[in-house]
Amino acid sequence: MTEVFCKLLQDENWEARQQIARALREMGTVRAVEPLGRVALEDENKDVRFAAILALGRIGHPAAIEPLLTLIRNGDSLALDAASALGELGNTRAAESLLALLESENSLVRESAALTLGKIGDTRAVEKLLLLLKDENSQVRRRAAQSLEQLGWQAGQNAERA
Repeated sequence: MTEVFCKLLQDENWEARQQIARALREMGTVRAVEPLGRVALEDENKDVRFAAILALGRIGHPAAIEPLLTLIRNGDSLALDAASALGELGNTRAAESLLALLESENSLVRESAALTLGKIGDTRAVEKLLLLLKDENSQVRRRAAQSLEQLGWQAGQNAERA
């Protein structure tokens, strides 16, 4: 049944593709990760891509990491959604890539990476997140502060570095 649903992700009707992505999310089958990853990266409809991103996060398989990271890395308009889905995976395997993305010139990429690092709970991010508290972009600063809080860091703790 999963194979049939995955083929339907190529339907001409965007609403049908969106519903199929939602159904695959509920089914939670690992075999859907690769086709959903392609849809998340390539579909022309943002709503379909969003449904695929949510499905990847819900299914929770490590194979979902790369397409979600690609969306973040590219500063895609759905980067924050991809970051949230990646955070649901709770897999620290993506942490090295995310740490590097905190230095991106693109503020949406920095914000998305900061959000994800807080969600996955990787304390190696604390030093770089502290630096983002001085970022020029207020959204990046806000996400960095939220992530530091999620990681258990409190103002006044190691204050000389903030």
